[in-house]
Amino acid sequence: MSFDFLNPWMLLGLTGISLPIIAHLLSKKKYEIVQWGAMQFLELGRETRRRVRLEEFLLLLLRILMIGLIAFWMSRPWASGGVFRHLVAAQPRDVVLVIDSSFSMGWEDGVRTPHQRAIDWAEEFLGELHSGDTVALLDARDQVRDVIGKPTRDFDWVREELDKLPPPSGTSNLAEACSRGIQILGQTTNLSREVIVITDAQSRCWSTGDASRWLRFDELRKQPTVLPRIWVVNVGDEIAKPRTNFTVGAIKLSRELTVTDFPIRISTTIRSSGGSVPVSKRVNLEIDGRVIPERAISVQLEPNGETTVEFEHRFATVGSYVVGVSVDGDALPGDNRSHAALLVAEALPALLVDGDDQLDPTRDETFFARAALSPPRQATPWVRAERATYADWNIAELDRYAAVILANVEQLTPAQIAALRHYVDEGGGLLWALGNRCRADFYNGELAREGLFPGRLTKVGSVPAPPPGATDPAGGIYLDDDSLELPWLTHFRLQNDGTLPETRFQQWWEIDLSATAPAPSASGTPRPAPVVAARLSTGSPLLIASDLGRGRILTMTSPLDADWSTLPTRTDYVPLLHEMVFFLASSATRRNVVPGVPLLLPVAADFVADDFAFYTPQGTEVAVKLTGSTQRKIARLNDTSLSGVYSLERKPRDSDPATRQYFVVDFDRGESDLTPLDETELAFLKKDGRMEFLRTLDELRAGILTDTSRAELWPWVLFFFLGMLVFEVWMTRRLVRGGHSAVDELPPEAEGELIPQEAILEVEEFEEHAAGAVPRGRTYRDSF
Repeated sequence: MSFDFLNPWMLLGLTGISLPIIAHLLSKKKYEIVQWGAMQFLELGRETRRRVRLEEFLLLLLRILMIGLIAFWMSRPWASGGVFRHLVAAQPRDVVLVIDSSFSMGWEDGVRTPHQRAIDWAEEFLGELHSGDTVALLDARDQVRDVIGKPTRDFDWVREELDKLPPPSGTSNLAEACSRGIQILGQTTNLSREVIVITDAQSRCWSTGDASRWLRFDELRKQPTVLPRIWVVNVGDEIAKPRTNFTVGAIKLSRELTVTDFPIRISTTIRSSGGSVPVSKRVNLEIDGRVIPERAISVQLEPNGETTVEFEHRFATVGSYVVGVSVDGDALPGDNRSHAALLVAEALPALLVDGDDQLDPTRDETFFARAALSPPRQATPWVRAERATYADWNIAELDRYAAVILANVEQLTPAQIAALRHYVDEGGGLLWALGNRCRADFYNGELAREGLFPGRLTKVGSVPAPPPGATDPAGGIYLDDDSLELPWLTHFRLQNDGTLPETRFQQWWEIDLSATAPAPSASGTPRPAPVVAARLSTGSPLLIASDLGRGRILTMTSPLDADWSTLPTRTDYVPLLHEMVFFLASSATRRNVVPGVPLLLPVAADFVADDFAFYTPQGTEVAVKLTGSTQRKIARLNDTSLSGVYSLERKPRDSDPATRQYFVVDFDRGESDLTPLDETELAFLKKDGRMEFLRTLDELRAGILTDTSRAELWPWVLFFFLGMLVFEVWMTRRLVRGGHSAVDELPPEAEGELIPQEAILEVEEFEEHAAGAVPRGRTYRDSF
């Protein structure tokens, strides 16, 4: 049995019991005594005086107790166990229903999926609740959704929302869902508080190995005055069955932004779990949901094995597309298909700022780069490269370009730095190509502080002198083939017939990435640390990728011309520059995000939000929110808790396909691991009373009505207080009416004598005083 208070601070009201005591002590003051001869007939006897004092003392205790009961009542006492078990049935309760909507809940090997059984179970449970109970509803996915965040007594509304829950997708975070349930119940008022999680008991979604997550959960459980109880209902298969599942991993695109007739590589991993024999599976390529039969391939999967598949595709027209890779169906369709969004644009505009202008154009810093990006004889280049010298580039027109390349620029003016910072923050792409003219003090100063430069330049590295008898008298440092791990660089590896690792470097800038902390974006949010995209064989960075605001920055520690390396002579030089421009330009059109990350799309200045809408994977229409400035508007969707394909379209939907823009919210493929909770994990989740596991509604009903059930005591305190109030009124009335009028039996010599009218009046005053009805006046004493 336990006992506690919901509002313990109200117990401070117990200090009010001092008021009757103070009043009683003040009434004991000594007053002026007036001798009066007739008082001999009115003096109380010893027995009467004792009885009066006793009644006054009882009245004082009664008033003290009543004040104490008021404070006790307002503190809302409660108790559990023992006799209080029989009071629980009448206690209203607050309930948070948590529905696990991860795609493992969509297992179709049966009449109903676990997700459907979870909804049916919740609706049946609603029928068990009373009219005074309240219910909240959470949809547990990658991000926990507050379907009904404030507990309600409208159970019909809860049933409607249960029926409207989207199908299972993505993964789920049940630890976070339980934490959210505790936070909701921390704002409720009923004593009985329950979090009911309905799931398939899959191990993955509980993350029992994440110690920090459960530490935060345990700390949160300690905060409420009343500890909510957590019940986990397993609606999965009662009998564990061998399961075979095939999973398509997340799609990796060589770029999210491309141009017409430019090849794009689409790769992913196909995995098999379960089974005992090799299986052949057909893998399909999909464009905007349509399967391309002639591009299908067949793969052989070993039990619990995986294989990588890659497609190459060229788009003939500009527009927004969704590419997909799928395998033949199985009992868990949620992971049989993977999507990615990309944008096919016209030729990308790029600005090349030459920091070393020469009279001979062939010796300019940007001569080879401009020829590679926009060949003079090519009528429709993939990149429209414009060249400007350091002295004449127009910072006011930066928004015209998808990428800006600063080649061997010595330093910048404060106005140019501010313009570049704004340009990158708004989604522009910036490439630094360092060379001999770059001043280390400038790059390490204002540029680094503004976040436009990722580290600190230390010195110019060079090839050491060859040892005597060296077979390569020219010497040189080469690119590390293993460092090319980013999707847009893997194509240049030696194993893919790339020539980029054969580039010989004579000089390069050494850069210390640990010397400068990542600067915050314009919004004040911290940005991730820089990533080394390519290294030299010495370990020194060659390409460094970093983010700033909505834009991207690439830093190349060697120039784009042939001064420090043989890069322009490599056959991969032309595709490398294109890939770098595409990588930088795609920062403004980030179409593939994870749950919880908002969707952002720059739109034209004349864009009318009311004419467009976002559409969720379930087809729900969501209003467009415009942010940004009047010159650069951004259409925004904040709620991306559901994984799948989203679109921004003109209303009504499908009325103008040319304006459609696709986005994909991807999910963690770890949910494909259908391993259930084992005994060790169950023991961890049950530790210290965290939660209880059950299967049926009868088990929950029995669990709620155990000896650990709690009942509030304030109704009984209130009834007791009312009873004492009636008793106090009766006692006071009794004392006033006749409690002190009785006197001991008169002596024989006083019999028959008349008491003067004045004495009778004074007796009445005395009686009223004795009952506490009037202030004490003078005391009259016999003078004989």
